[in-house]
Amino acid sequence: SCLDLCSPSRIMAEQQVDDIVIPILREIGCSFAGETKTLAGFKSEELVQAAALMVMKIKPEQPVPHRLPKSKAARFRICTTVSNAIQELGYQGDLGYEKFLYPTDADTRKVLIWLMNKLPKADEEAAETDAANDSSVSILAALKSWYQKKYNPYESPHPASKARSLSTITMMTPER
Repeated sequence: SCLDLCSPSRIMAEQQVDDIVIPILREIGCSFAGETKTLAGFKSEELVQAAALMVMKIKPEQPVPHRLPKSKAARFRICTTVSNAIQELGYQGDLGYEKFLYPTDADTRKVLIWLMNKLPKADEEAAETDAANDSSVSILAALKSWYQKKYNPYESPHPASKARSLSTITMMTPER
Protein backbone atom coordinates (compact mmCIF):
# COMPACT_ATOMS: atom_id res chain seq x y z
CA SER A 1 0.00 0.00 0.00
CA CYS A 2 1.05 3.60 -0.48
CA LEU A 3 0.99 4.14 3.28
CA ASP A 4 3.94 1.78 3.69
CA LEU A 5 5.84 2.98 0.60
CA CYS A 6 5.17 6.66 1.18
CA SER A 7 5.71 6.72 4.91
CA PRO A 8 7.92 9.57 6.15
CA SER A 9 10.29 7.17 7.92
CA ARG A 10 10.83 5.12 4.74
CA ILE A 11 11.42 8.23 2.64
CA MET A 12 13.82 9.56 5.25
CA ALA A 13 15.72 6.23 5.36
CA GLU A 14 15.99 6.20 1.55
CA GLN A 15 17.33 9.77 1.57
CA GLN A 16 19.90 8.81 4.21
CA VAL A 17 21.03 5.89 2.02
CA ASP A 18 21.23 8.21 -0.98
CA ASP A 19 23.25 10.74 1.05
CA ILE A 20 25.79 8.00 1.81
CA VAL A 21 25.94 6.25 -1.57
CA ILE A 22 26.00 9.25 -3.95
CA PRO A 23 29.26 10.78 -2.60
CA ILE A 24 30.88 7.34 -2.95
CA LEU A 25 29.70 7.19 -6.57
CA ARG A 26 31.33 10.59 -7.15
CA GLU A 27 34.52 9.39 -5.47
CA ILE A 28 34.84 6.26 -7.63
CA GLY A 29 34.37 8.29 -10.82
CA CYS A 30 30.77 7.87 -11.94
CA SER A 31 30.30 10.44 -14.67
CA PHE A 32 26.66 11.11 -13.78
CA ALA A 33 27.12 11.52 -10.00
CA GLY A 34 27.89 15.24 -10.10
CA GLU A 35 24.30 16.25 -10.64
CA THR A 36 22.63 13.27 -8.99
CA LYS A 37 20.77 13.91 -5.75
CA THR A 38 18.93 10.62 -5.33
CA LEU A 39 19.11 6.99 -6.45
CA ALA A 40 15.40 7.10 -7.28
CA GLY A 41 14.80 6.78 -10.99
CA PHE A 42 18.27 5.47 -11.81
CA LYS A 43 18.43 4.40 -15.45
CA SER A 44 20.20 1.28 -16.73
CA GLU A 45 23.23 3.28 -17.84
CA GLU A 46 23.70 4.80 -14.40
CA LEU A 47 23.23 1.56 -12.48
CA VAL A 48 25.58 -0.40 -14.76
CA GLN A 49 28.26 2.27 -14.53
CA ALA A 50 27.97 2.54 -10.73
CA ALA A 51 27.92 -1.22 -10.15
CA ALA A 52 30.75 -1.95 -12.60
CA LEU A 53 33.02 0.74 -11.16
CA MET A 54 32.35 -0.52 -7.63
CA VAL A 55 33.14 -4.11 -8.69
CA MET A 56 36.43 -2.92 -10.18
CA LYS A 57 37.27 -1.07 -6.94
CA ILE A 58 36.53 -4.23 -4.94
CA LYS A 59 38.35 -6.56 -7.32
CA PRO A 60 40.71 -4.48 -9.52
CA GLU A 61 41.96 -7.51 -11.44
CA GLN A 62 38.44 -8.09 -12.81
CA PRO A 63 37.67 -5.61 -15.59
CA VAL A 64 33.94 -5.10 -16.03
CA PRO A 65 32.37 -3.04 -18.85
CA HIS A 66 30.72 0.06 -17.43
CA ARG A 67 29.09 1.67 -20.46
CA LEU A 68 25.95 0.44 -22.18
CA PRO A 69 25.91 0.60 -25.98
CA LYS A 70 22.75 1.10 -28.06
CA SER A 71 22.57 -2.50 -29.29
CA LYS A 72 20.05 -4.53 -27.29
CA ALA A 73 22.12 -7.70 -27.57
CA ALA A 74 25.25 -5.93 -26.31
CA ARG A 75 23.25 -4.33 -23.47
CA PHE A 76 22.00 -7.76 -22.44
CA ARG A 77 25.57 -9.19 -22.48
CA ILE A 78 27.00 -6.31 -20.43
CA CYS A 79 24.17 -6.45 -17.88
CA THR A 80 24.73 -10.22 -17.57
CA THR A 81 28.49 -9.66 -17.11
CA VAL A 82 27.94 -7.07 -14.37
CA SER A 83 25.38 -9.29 -12.65
CA ASN A 84 27.73 -12.31 -12.75
CA ALA A 85 30.64 -10.24 -11.42
CA ILE A 86 28.56 -9.14 -8.43
CA GLN A 87 27.40 -12.69 -7.75
CA GLU A 88 31.04 -13.86 -7.85
CA LEU A 89 31.73 -11.37 -5.06
CA GLY A 90 29.17 -13.20 -2.93
CA TYR A 91 25.88 -11.39 -3.51
CA GLN A 92 23.12 -13.75 -2.37
CA GLY A 93 20.01 -11.93 -3.57
CA ASP A 94 18.10 -12.37 -6.80
CA LEU A 95 20.28 -10.68 -9.39
CA GLY A 96 20.01 -11.14 -13.13
CA TYR A 97 20.53 -9.02 -16.21
CA GLU A 98 16.94 -7.70 -15.89
CA LYS A 99 17.80 -5.94 -12.60
CA PHE A 100 20.22 -3.79 -14.62
CA LEU A 101 18.21 -3.42 -17.82
CA TYR A 102 15.01 -2.49 -15.95
CA PRO A 103 16.13 -1.20 -12.54
CA THR A 104 13.71 -0.45 -9.71
CA ASP A 105 14.53 1.99 -6.93
CA ALA A 106 14.50 -0.77 -4.29
CA ASP A 107 16.79 -3.11 -6.28
CA THR A 108 19.14 -0.26 -7.16
CA ARG A 109 19.56 0.71 -3.51
CA LYS A 110 19.91 -2.91 -2.40
CA VAL A 111 22.68 -3.72 -4.90
CA LEU A 112 24.56 -0.43 -4.44
CA ILE A 113 24.43 -0.64 -0.64
CA TRP A 114 25.74 -4.22 -0.79
CA LEU A 115 28.55 -3.19 -3.14
CA MET A 116 29.34 -0.13 -1.04
CA ASN A 117 29.79 -2.36 2.00
CA LYS A 118 32.22 -4.53 0.01
CA LEU A 119 34.38 -1.57 -1.05
CA PRO A 120 37.84 -1.54 0.55
CA LYS A 121 37.86 0.73 3.56
CA ALA A 122 40.29 3.66 3.62
CA ASP A 123 42.29 2.03 6.45
CA GLU A 124 42.49 -1.26 4.50
CA GLU A 125 43.79 0.61 1.47
CA ALA A 126 46.29 2.40 3.71
CA ALA A 127 47.37 -0.95 5.17
CA GLU A 128 47.80 -2.37 1.66
CA THR A 129 49.82 0.71 0.70
CA ASP A 130 51.91 0.35 3.87
CA ALA A 131 52.47 -3.33 3.11
CA ALA A 132 53.49 -2.45 -0.43
CA ASN A 133 55.80 0.26 0.92
CA ASP A 134 57.28 -2.19 3.44
CA SER A 135 58.01 -4.71 0.71
CA SER A 136 59.42 -1.93 -1.48
CA VAL A 137 61.69 -0.86 1.36
CA SER A 138 62.88 -4.42 1.91
CA ILE A 139 63.47 -4.90 -1.81
CA LEU A 140 65.43 -1.64 -1.97
CA ALA A 141 67.48 -2.69 1.08
CA ALA A 142 68.25 -6.06 -0.54
CA LEU A 143 69.27 -4.33 -3.78
CA LYS A 144 71.47 -1.88 -1.91
CA SER A 145 73.11 -4.73 -0.03
CA TRP A 146 73.65 -6.63 -3.26
CA TYR A 147 75.08 -3.55 -4.95
CA GLN A 148 77.52 -2.97 -2.11
CA LYS A 149 78.64 -6.61 -2.28
CA LYS A 150 78.41 -6.92 -6.03
CA TYR A 151 80.83 -9.01 -8.00
CA ASN A 152 84.35 -7.71 -8.05
CA PRO A 153 86.42 -9.14 -10.92
CA TYR A 154 89.54 -9.16 -8.70
CA GLU A 155 87.86 -11.24 -6.01
CA SER A 156 86.57 -14.70 -6.58
CA PRO A 157 83.51 -15.87 -4.73
CA HIS A 158 85.16 -19.31 -4.39
CA PRO A 159 87.72 -19.58 -1.56
CA ALA A 160 89.79 -22.24 -3.38
CA SER A 161 90.57 -19.89 -6.22
CA LYS A 162 92.00 -17.17 -3.92
CA ALA A 163 95.31 -18.94 -4.01
CA ARG A 164 95.73 -18.12 -7.69
CA SER A 165 97.61 -15.02 -8.54
CA LEU A 166 96.08 -12.30 -10.58
CA SER A 167 97.86 -10.77 -13.50
CA THR A 168 97.12 -7.52 -15.19
CA ILE A 169 97.07 -6.79 -18.87
CA THR A 170 98.15 -3.51 -20.27
CA MET A 171 95.83 -2.31 -22.92
CA MET A 172 97.19 -0.34 -25.75
CA THR A 173 95.03 2.48 -26.95
CA PRO A 174 95.68 4.65 -29.98
CA GLU A 175 97.12 8.05 -29.26
CA ARG A 176 95.12 11.13 -30.12
